[in-house]
Amino acid sequence: MNARTFLILTVGAVLLAVIAAVVTVGGPLTARREKFDDARVSDLKAIATALRCSARKDEDPIPALPETLSVAARKAVCPKEALAEHVLTDAESGAAYAYTRHDDRTFSICAGFYDAEGARTRNSAFRFGEFDTGTGCINGTSGED
Repeated sequence: MNARTFLILTVGAVLLAVIAAVVTVGGPLTARREKFDDARVSDLKAIATALRCSARKDEDPIPALPETLSVAARKAVCPKEALAEHVLTDAESGAAYAYTRHDDRTFSICAGFYDAEGARTRNSAFRFGEFDTGTGCINGTSGED
């Protein structure tokens, strides 16, 4: 085998290895999507925690959840819990997360995910049953720990 054939085979093998790695692990687009999904998980968890703040055990009765999701509305319910304005919107799209107040004590906070199941796997701090990967929502109840 001459040097030229050896070089062509070596370059071909390296290219195949790189292509196989990208296919197996995912490329930059996959990493970018995972980054945004992980940010969504973090935001939803922060919002859900802030909404549960109304569950302070030393208060009777537990204050009702806010009608709308805003820093001011949530702060009226839970003045001790800080929540930054940027947490209320999706970092990629700039759209507000979907908040549904089902009644005085139950809520859903939802986001659009590229891969909700993957986001759940990478962020295992979710409590069982709290995050619905089918809808991309955290469903919660004030008064829960």
